[in-house]
Amino acid sequence: MASTGFLPSTIADTVTLSEMQYENNDYDYLWEPFFEALDYDVGSFETGGYPDVQTIEEAVGDRTVAFIADELEDWYDTLDDEHESANRAFLQSLLEATALPDLELYTIVSVLRKGSKVHNILDREDAVEVNMSSKVSKRDVLLHRLIDDVDSERAREIVNGYVDAYETSDYVEVEPSLREDMRETYPLHPELIEALESRYYENEDSQNTRGMIYLFSTLLLELRDETDLITHGNVDAERFEDELSKINFERPSACISDIKNRVGDEVEYGRRILNTILPKIQALMPRPQRATQGAKRPSSVNESNALVRTSEREAF
Repeated sequence: MASTGFLPSTIADTVTLSEMQYENNDYDYLWEPFFEALDYDVGSFETGGYPDVQTIEEAVGDRTVAFIADELEDWYDTLDDEHESANRAFLQSLLEATALPDLELYTIVSVLRKGSKVHNILDREDAVEVNMSSKVSKRDVLLHRLIDDVDSERAREIVNGYVDAYETSDYVEVEPSLREDMRETYPLHPELIEALESRYYENEDSQNTRGMIYLFSTLLLELRDETDLITHGNVDAERFEDELSKINFERPSACISDIKNRVGDEVEYGRRILNTILPKIQALMPRPQRATQGAKRPSSVNESNALVRTSEREAF
């Protein structure tokens, strides 16, 4: 058994798993981790040679085998012409072997970009394609990767304090589901996640989930000792300029200019208000009827004070 990282133990006991990831791999050929996991000596090949379908069948035998290659095109794009030709031929043979009805071989390949060389090879009539961006909640992935444990009782207390402040304000339209949404995404405000998510996912070809995880991991590390809930106002345009500029270069620069030249330290909560508005502008959200909490335009800076509520309590 090469690895059990991708399979539950009940399956791992009966399946031979071979996996390949772009990072930390020194393989020149795609078949190296495959036959290595099967403990099968495939021998060597002359220039351009590769293991064919029959060789793959013999190596698998009567076992159940799963071969998983993660983000294969990143590795594939580094190959020179000679290695690319051999790997392309093997991948085609591997897919043909996978399609054989009597062979318990399963090939699972993840790709980031449609139209890449690897994607075109995988685009076969008998292949099953799943767009994970549409199947998996980005919010769930974000919280799963970044939030290990939350004190639910303290989180409930903090969230109730925020929502109570929203409900007593004249400037925020509170949706019925907001309280529960905030508890589920704590310590991140759900409206902040939504605003930045819509901006990251405008470009389907970008590594958008990674970008979101990196940004929010930075926010958590930087702000966990400063606030009890990470909202729009905490994402300071100047402090997090590098991260925000990866989404949109011009908007953070304009916001920073306004902070320095118009509000400074003289306008109470002026900096937080500008920071609150920035993710909304960044996202260019097409649903103006859904007001971002704390981002509706007050008639004066002082009237927005009730919306800018922080606490020293920490629940994560």
